[in-house]
Parts: sequence; structure tokens; C-alpha cells
Amino acid sequence: MLVLIGLIVVLSGACSSEDVAEQIVEGQDGITDVEIDENDGEVSIEFEGDDGESGSVTVGGGDLPDEFPIGVPPGGEVFGVSEAEGTYVIILEYPGDAFASVVAFFDAELANEGFTVSSPFGNTDISASWLGERGSELLNMTAQGGDTVIVSMTYDPGSDG
Repeated sequence: MLVLIGLIVVLSGACSSEDVAEQIVEGQDGITDVEIDENDGEVSIEFEGDDGESGSVTVGGGDLPDEFPIGVPPGGEVFGVSEAEGTYVIILEYPGDAFASVVAFFDAELANEGFTVSSPFGNTDISASWLGERGSELLNMTAQGGDTVIVSMTYDPGSDG
């Protein structure tokens, strides 16, 4: 009970929720530094581990990395972006009726940007997948339709990026 009261005092006192969260995460093995920033519903976390490995996560928004190799269809929102050791994971969200246009856009965009593309999971009326390779770059993407269209992309720029 005293621990709960202490936690309530800390959270309502001089320490911001960002500071408390940073301290909790920094208490985990292998994590040495965490910075958390909350802006307009967007939460960004930057971290560094004991081994010098670093990365970042942004949820509720974010920007595509400058080196991202393809365009994305208009009309969507970036839901989240993370980066660790140069590999990016990006989540986009589109209205549910945009599935066919999102798939057509990525089919054309990957070809236009010189990616060799396979579809490892096949495509259906509500699901599409792409594995794009260009030199040592890899771009793995899936799109799932429904009430909203969720596009998940993992990009590894490889040694050429």
C-alpha cells in the first residue's frame, strides 16, 4: 500500500510522466539512456543500450525516414515509425475503401523504383504482400484491408543505403 501511495505522489508531484517512464525503462537490463517526448498525441522514444546500440520509436505519428526508397499513397496517416541499427519499421493507416488503390500504388511504385518484387504470401481481396529487393536493400510490406487499411513496412537499406 505504501508503494502505491508513493507512486501516486511521484506521478502527481514535480516529476512528469515522461520522467517517470524514462526512469522505469532505464532500470531495465541493457538500457542506459531513454528520452521520451509527448507532442499532440505522438509519443517518441529514443534509447541507447549498454552495448552502444541505439534506436527510436514514434507512435501516433512520425515521419518517413529521409532515405526511405519509395513514395506512399496519398490519403493515409503515419501511425508509427521505429528504427534500430539502421532498419526501419513503418505503419501506415488508410480508410477502409482505399485497399485496391493502395495495392495498385505500391505495385507501380516498387516497379518504378527498380525493386525486384515477389509476393511471398500471395494476394487476396483483403491482403497483399510484397518483398522488394534492390541491390542489398530489402523492403518487406503487407497491407491488410477491413474497416481501415493497415500497411506494415520493414526497410533495411543494406550496405548500399
